Amino acid sequence: MKPLGALGILVVLFLLVSGCTNLPVQRSYTNHQYGFSLDPPVGWLVDENATEEVAVRFSSPTSENKTLTVSPPYNLDEGLALSIYADQLEENAPLLYEDFIRVSRGWLTMEGFSGYEIVYVYLFDNMTYEARQVALKRSHTVFLLTYSSPVEGYDSSLASVNQSIASFTL
Repeated sequence: MKPLGALGILVVLFLLVSGCTNLPVQRSYTNHQYGFSLDPPVGWLVDENATEEVAVRFSSPTSENKTLTVSPPYNLDEGLALSIYADQLEENAPLLYEDFIRVSRGWLTMEGFSGYEIVYVYLFDNMTYEARQVALKRSHTVFLLTYSSPVEGYDSSLASVNQSIASFTL
């Protein structure tokens, strides 16, 4: 084999091997206060620390009523299961929302988290909304992500919001 041919093979092998490394995924939003990252829907507006109950709120540029919020983390008491936390969320929802109707609920699998989700419809300011609320638990810490939209526009952003929720990492 010619020396130049051997060098060419080494260069090709180097490029192949170096291309196989796992590089950290860059997130388009990181919350340093609570230590999480996610990729919000493309073009959505960011509002950090809007209230004590909201770590970050992303809103659609076409409708301020269409939002994805992440609540500050909640620490579960020792021995409190995620299912009990989820039941408490659902029990309190009718107190917060007029005409609350649960559409579905169930367990959710996401890498590194145990999860629970509930989809519901409610009335607020004479407008009917649909929401998907996802509780993600790691150790004793729960993050609550909530997508809410007027019913007529809910499905149009659901796929991109689901991708955002799936991108959530600590």
